Amino acid sequence: MTMSQAGFFNAFDDVWMHEGVRTPMVDYCGALGHISPTDMGIKAAREALKRADIPATDIGSVLTGNMAPGDFDQFFLPRHIGLYAGVPVEVPALMAQRIHPIGRGRRCVGGGH
Repeated sequence: MTMSQAGFFNAFDDVWMHEGVRTPMVDYCGALGHISPTDMGIKAAREALKRADIPATDIGSVLTGNMAPGDFDQFFLPRHIGLYAGVPVEVPALMAQRIHPIGRGRRCVGGGH
């Protein structure tokens, strides 16, 4: 991927979305309530990379979406997901936080172009 400058808010001349894996909608005290959003995101990112057969070192940006803070390190959700999935530390990470689930997905896709 090439762009005029590093970062999210520049024009890309090529963008590829290979795979997507989402985490389930979870009730705060439900069956998966004890699992942190960060851990679920890491598992989803690893699975997306596996399904797409793409090495994490080839990723140029990390985009995540969530509805509400769910653990103490929520501010670093996209960074932790990327790093623990094997994405290099110099790759930028961005989070879209929206109340409506459809808005999150659209915001992430829109932010990635």
